[in-house]
Amino acid sequence: MDTRKGIKGIYQEILERIELLLLNSSLEYVEHSSEVIEGGVYAWGQVDVLKDAYRMALIEEYLILVTRMRLDLEEKDSKALASFDHSCNIVLTYLKQETFVYESTTDDVLKTIEKELAIQYFLMNMPVENLK
Repeated sequence: MDTRKGIKGIYQEILERIELLLLNSSLEYVEHSSEVIEGGVYAWGQVDVLKDAYRMALIEEYLILVTRMRLDLEEKDSKALASFDHSCNIVLTYLKQETFVYESTTDDVLKTIEKELAIQYFLMNMPVENLK
């Protein structure tokens, strides 16, 4: 089995699980935030116990995947490692749902996460000569 195809499938499964998480999540406008930041900021809505358990399991699965990918990049002595780490941290921030976000809808959050996952997959599949 082609490892890269397997990785793409795992990324797709994680994205589908993230989408399910976001369907059951909400964002709330932070009052007066538009006075400081154009468009304002949003906070995650209240978390229930079942959603929190799902979210924690999803974070663990995502961390297992990106740790595996990071080790592969390290083995290739990739100069893309910093970009990969940055992208992973962005996704983790959204998954943890502990910080403010600029997106006003969970659909917009999903689009941002999709973009970051695509970046990660791209970095993993760059030819080795472009990674050094």
